[in-house]
Amino acid sequence: MANISVWNNGIFIRIYPRDEHPPPHFHVVKRGDINAQVQIDPFEVLEGYLPSGLERILEAWVEEHEGELLDNWQSFVEDKQGFTKIDPP
Repeated sequence: MANISVWNNGIFIRIYPRDEHPPPHFHVVKRGDINAQVQIDPFEVLEGYLPSGLERILEAWVEEHEGELLDNWQSFVEDKQGFTKIDPP
């Protein structure tokens, strides 16, 4: 598991190694509060729940960092070393 982005409000954006099943996605986690799986392109909550305010912020963040997110996901699928940390909003 890699925390590719850690937000000031306790939200972690994670990609799990060998989590190869399409579509390219990441996990949004906040201890005891949020656990969702989000497709990168097009943006869509695949599993779990995001409060509407967070969903809007996350969607804008994904749009801004789509290339980095897809590169990170591909690196994990190919089991490459390393990933790119992405700044929070």
